[in-house]
Amino acid sequence: MRLKIKKDRKGIGGFFFDIPVLLLIILVITVFTTSLYQVYVPIQEERKRMAQDRTCIELKNSVQNYQKIHAEGNEKFSIEKLEVLDEERLESHLKLGPNYDYNISFNVLGRDGSWSFGEDQANEEISEVGISSYQTPVLLVDEGGSSHISKLRVSVWRG
Repeated sequence: MRLKIKKDRKGIGGFFFDIPVLLLIILVITVFTTSLYQVYVPIQEERKRMAQDRTCIELKNSVQNYQKIHAEGNEKFSIEKLEVLDEERLESHLKLGPNYDYNISFNVLGRDGSWSFGEDQANEEISEVGISSYQTPVLLVDEGGSSHISKLRVSVWRG
């Protein structure tokens, strides 16, 4: 039995005409997804940075309100109390989240004297991540009752 081949060419191509349309749809979806990703990622990073900045300010306020390092009867910080301050006691008062590491330092301006609590910032891995830092002037009172202008610096980064 012999098959007759018809001269009708209407059915040739079939699926092959759909391939460019499918490629165009895939291309459009890919471009849309990529552009959406490029907008979403910076927004998320900005939100994380803002949350970290808020945590830094809250930590600074918490340190400034910690009465066990203030001189008796005023809002000035006591040098003697800073020298004997236990870091574990300070951490229990700060209630910082487990995702953050911190450094709190008091630096007396114009004379020797500095106190630091928390992690060391000299680590190279820390410099690669974002550090939020806040500085404010404070007064430290020594044993003789004289006040010294100092700088309270609070730094926070993701651990």
